Order: sequence, then structure tokens, then C-alpha cells
Amino acid sequence: MPLLHGALHVFAYQATNLAVTRRIQAVGCLKRYICCGMLPELSGSCDPYLCLDIGSTRRLRTRFIVGTHNPDWHEQHEVYVADEAEQITLEVKDADVVGSDFLGQAVIPVADIINGQLFDKWLDLTDTSGQPLFCRDKSGDKQPSRVHISIQYKPVGSEDLSELRPNEVPRIYFPQRPGNKVTLYHDAVCTPGPVPGISLAGGGLYSESSCWDDIYVAIQQAERFVWITGWSIWTDTMLQRQPASPANSLSLGELLVQKAQQGVGVLLLVWDDTTNNMPGLGPGVMGTSDEKTNAYFKDTEVTCVLCPRQGGVEDSLLQKVQRGNMFTHHQKTVIVDTALTPGHRPAAMLNEVVPTRRMLAFVGGLDLTNGRYDYPSHPLFDTCAPGGPHCTDMYQGCVESLDNSKPCPREPWHDIHARVEGPAAVDVAVNFIERWVKQAGARNLFKLVGGIGLHHRKVDVLIPEGLQQYLSAGKLMKGQVKDLSEMRVQSIKHHDAGLEMPGLPPEEAWSVQLFRTIDSTSAQGFPSDANSIYEAGLTVGKGKSIDASIHRAYINLIRRAKRYLYLENQYFLGSSHLWDSDTNTPCHNQVPAEIVLKICNKIKAGEPFAVYIVIPMFPEGIPTSGSCQAILYYQYKTRQMMYKRIAAAIDEAGLKGKVSPLDYLQFFCLGKREPLGATTAVPQLPDTSDGQSSTMTANLAGHPAPANGAGGLVEMTQTRLGDAAAGAAAANQQLPVNGQPMAGAGSDEAAGAEAAAS
Repeated sequence: MPLLHGALHVFAYQATNLAVTRRIQAVGCLKRYICCGMLPELSGSCDPYLCLDIGSTRRLRTRFIVGTHNPDWHEQHEVYVADEAEQITLEVKDADVVGSDFLGQAVIPVADIINGQLFDKWLDLTDTSGQPLFCRDKSGDKQPSRVHISIQYKPVGSEDLSELRPNEVPRIYFPQRPGNKVTLYHDAVCTPGPVPGISLAGGGLYSESSCWDDIYVAIQQAERFVWITGWSIWTDTMLQRQPASPANSLSLGELLVQKAQQGVGVLLLVWDDTTNNMPGLGPGVMGTSDEKTNAYFKDTEVTCVLCPRQGGVEDSLLQKVQRGNMFTHHQKTVIVDTALTPGHRPAAMLNEVVPTRRMLAFVGGLDLTNGRYDYPSHPLFDTCAPGGPHCTDMYQGCVESLDNSKPCPREPWHDIHARVEGPAAVDVAVNFIERWVKQAGARNLFKLVGGIGLHHRKVDVLIPEGLQQYLSAGKLMKGQVKDLSEMRVQSIKHHDAGLEMPGLPPEEAWSVQLFRTIDSTSAQGFPSDANSIYEAGLTVGKGKSIDASIHRAYINLIRRAKRYLYLENQYFLGSSHLWDSDTNTPCHNQVPAEIVLKICNKIKAGEPFAVYIVIPMFPEGIPTSGSCQAILYYQYKTRQMMYKRIAAAIDEAGLKGKVSPLDYLQFFCLGKREPLGATTAVPQLPDTSDGQSSTMTANLAGHPAPANGAGGLVEMTQTRLGDAAAGAAAANQQLPVNGQPMAGAGSDEAAGAEAAAS
């Protein structure tokens, strides 16, 4: 069967004479009336959109055009493909509030495009049995239903990368930014200082820092604003803990309230777990404490906004319910202001103020919530004893009906995070601003710029000119943000060299590119016209503009890898279109397909290549539960597909018996085993109050450790690059940025796969 592995450059022009029968009109009107009380603008109308399917997988969906039998889409798309198929199917549908109606299809043989020739034709539409469809004109004559499409296939390796910076991912909302300083973290707490055994290319040892302690200090030192997004934010979280940290440390809630009382603008965007409000579900299915967090800040100067997931205008009522209750906001960011680096003397800004402060951002996989405080040694028991760092934070999500009064192991937590300073930190802030303007409500818009905040006349925080204009525009305060979209988008595409960190030696200067998955129902200011959507690196689907750059970056960087891939993730499943069964399972991401095709190509070329993938032994939750069993099954099907194809490639290359599929692909599960009587050291952290630090030991037992972060390392020709799963991916550096995607698996980034599948 032909293999399409590369990109389809698609231009969806238009369709004519679409046939909408009286039955379709009647059913559509009835559905709208019964389910949502007759929408006049859609009632009985034809609202066509075009889908492109390869095999059974939907890879493209245009926006719908309201009220026409002759839609003019004029949309450009770049569709990444890793598919085996004999044909491509175009399907025209009529958008509806409840479901959609079939208006016709056309088939393109893969043989017509696989050699790279341009396919640009008008195609007659047929019904599912192949009978031609038509629409009668005013004179009663039959006019064939037709669609105009242009497709050109470009295989992997044929793309032009000449205009990109080294390792930059093309057509991404945020371009790659040079001149950043990046600090990498693994787990919430580490012993600061050099790490034995990890040598730097320029000499010396890699030196690490402690993530939560750094976040605490950064918030503590903020003078203008503290902006936080989280899947879960627990106000009782102790970022600094005894015995390794000072006794007078505040909880996260206390710290944020204190900063707000000092006049700092403290804004929180927390995912709203809507199951909190459902009878019989107690604190909610996910136990995120969102309602408690909101109540804690209710009568304080801190502004906490609970943000549910929302569907697009084209989603059916069922789909909107599903998105609201089954999908999450998974971003984990902290953005604060901090003092300028000594010697950094930027010029006065538009408001004629000389900046004295700059932006600092933390991004990655660590929620500021219960259970996340952990060390690389992952102690299980004694840290839960009275006075230990987990004595009030005993988290165990994998045991049903747990009795906390009896000795039991806590659930270890492995994650990765990053601190970003420089122009990429402003991109993280832009992400927050886009979400705040969309989700916080008109009454909270002024809090971005009011008081001290980022008020355009008083702000002394170094930000790019376009963002200054955006935040100072009177229309923003009036809620007229649509008129400001072009200003903000252009400021994103422009790189302001004045934001770069000064005085960095070449080996410490990072180029960083920000990836995320989010859509226009959660972020304000995405362009709406077809050409601007494409130019901004966005896609469309279900009435939304979608930034699916995490998935795009994964694919790009895997395709460029030379010798190995290393990935950590909470789950590893996808590419169901290549499974030997259950191919209609909605696991459409292409990452497993891209990895196995890379391996097979390397085997064919006789070149070495190795892939290392770290995932939990089982997903967080009760292992025997239906959801965990489903994920384990999908992961099994994914691995089965990959190993079968690798084995076949080995056989075809005449290497059977000489090499093993395990020489090319290995999966690892994190776990902690603690024999009784053994001890493990807890990291030593500096006491920020009296210079004292202490250690404690833990008796040992056993527990699998969830690898809930997502990160990656892609070996390139000259550099090692943080993978797309990292919240910020970095080039031109000998260490990767290993961070959680700004939108994590099973949550916001589902929109990317969802868009193609709808």
C-alpha cells in the first residue's frame, strides 16, 4: 500500500451547486428546534465545510460558510502525513448544531499525487454509493455538485529549511528567539550545585538548581505582577519545606495574598473542574481543589479566575458537554517581574520610562499543588512522618480506599520544568495575556494594566513596543480586543533584540521557541481570515482557530533527528491508523508513526539509531479502573504496531538474527524500590533565613513513579534540541530544555488531534 510520509500542501478553493434535500433541511430544523430552540441564522440553511480523510483518519477540516450552496473557502493548509492509503477522500458536510449532514464526496487516488506532481482539479461529488449529485438551477436544469481542490505532496527531506534559524520549527505562532538564559529542573526539589558525572561541552560540570525554591524566591521578589496558570493550584502548597528550608516560609496561598497586599498584581487562571458541581461527585473527579482555591482568594486582593474548557461555535451540544467535563486546561506557568541584570541599560520605552525590571517565566510540568513536592531520590515513607516535608502532603492516587492512618508509601512524582529569561519569557507572558483577555471576563481586563500592573504610563517592565501599544490601547479597556489582533500578532512575529539577555557567553545563550496547544475559545486575538490563520501558523477546526504547535514541533524534530531520540511523557499512545485492529480509536497523533518510520528508514539505510522512551508503569489512578485499563491497552497497541514494523524492516534488510527491535526502540518505566533498612538522602537546600540547612533519611519500600512531565531530547547534526513536548525548546546548546508542554496530554492539546478528527 502506498506510504505518504511528508506534507500535503492543500488549497481548498470552493464548491458549487451543493445539493441539500428537503429531508436534510427538515431534519436540521427539527434538531435545532428540539435541542436549542431554533437558531434563525442557521435554520434550514446550508453551511458547508470540507473534510480531507486519508484512509479512516481525518487530517483536515475547513471552516464552515454560512447560508450558501456555493461556498468559497479559499483556505491554505499544510497537513503532515504518515499514512498508508490507496486514496484520499474529500467529503463536504453541512454544519449543524447537532451533528452534521453529508453533502457529497470525491476520491483522489494516491497514485495521482505521490510523485509530487500538482493536483489541481474540479471534482464531481457523489453520494456514498458513487452516484453523482446535482442541484437544479432556477430553470430546472441539473447542475453537477462539484468541489475545487489543489494538493501537492512533498515527502520528508524535500522541505526548504534555508530561511530558518538552526533547529527552528517552521510556521509556528511564536518564532524562535535568540538571547535567552534557561535553567533546567528535574523534579520539584534538588540540591543546588554541580552534578557529578554530567560534564559540559565547554568544560566543568553541569550545575542544577531547585525549582520550587526558585519559584518561591521569584514570587517573593516580584514588585509589579505575578501571573500564574495551572491545572491545579493548591493554596496549602509549601514551596519551601522543613527540614531543608526555613521554618518561616509561607504557604503558596499566604505568599500570593502577601504580595497582593503589597500592591503587586496577582492574577490566577485555574482550570475549572466542572464535575465539582455535579451531585454525588464530591470534590470533583480530578480532585484539583479549584473551588477551595477560588474560595480562599475570594475576599483578598488576589484575582483567581476558574476557566472551564469550552467548545467552538460548530460543536454539537454533546461535544460541548464533553469538552466542558472531559478536557482540561493543562498549562503550568508562572510569570513575574524581576530586576534587570546588572549592566543592562535599555533605552526608554514608548511611555518615556526607562525600564528597571524585566519578565521572568517558569514553564513546564509541575503544578503548584499537592503531591508534586519530590526529590530525584523519590523517598516513600519517612518523609511522611511528623515534621517531614510530606507530613501534611501525603499524596497517593494509585490505591483505592487508602487508609492514611496506616503506614503506606506516598506516590512518587517525577516531572521536568524550566526557567526562561529573555525574549521567550515575554512569549510566555503573551500566552497568559491572550488567555486572560479571553477567559477572565470584561470586568477583569483592567487588572492586566490597572494599579501598578503593566499600566502604560507607569510601567517600568521591559516589554516589546507592540505589546506596549496593545496594553495601552483604550480599546482593550473597553473590551474591543478584536480590533487589536493585528497589532499583537505583528509584535509577536517581530523579534526585539533589546529583550535579549546581555553579556551571556555563547555557551550559555539559548535560542528558545515556545510551543503550545490552545484554540480561540481559550485565547483572544487569533486571526479569523483564512490567509492570516495560515500565516500565523494556526489551523482551523470546529469553528475555532487552533495553535497545535506542540504536535507540529514533535513531527519536525523527529524527522530531523540523526542518531537518537529520548522522550519522557505521562502517556505514549497514538497513530491508531497504523494499528492492526481498532484503527478507528481516536488516538490520532502522529508521534509513534513518525518515530517508527524514522527507525525503519535508518535500518534500510544501514545507519545506527536508538529511541528511549520513559513512561509510568501505569497511568496515575487506580490501575484496575476502566480509564487506566483503556490507556494501557492503547499503549500496548501502539507499542505492538511499532515493534512489528521494526521487526519487518530488520527482516527486509537481511538483518534477522543479527539485531533485535530492542536495539532500536526501548521503553522504560520509572519506579522506586526501597528495601527495608536502607536509607536515602533528601537534597540539602540553603536556608534563606539563617544560612542553616539540614538533611533527613527515609526508610525504604517500593512504588512506581509517574513520569507526568513530557520532554524530549533530539540528537541533531550539531546540537541537542529540547523536544516539542518541552514548553520551551532550545537550540544552539549542549543541553535540552526538558519541560512539560504548555498544554499537556489528554487536555488542551487534544484540540490539535480533535480538530483534524471532527
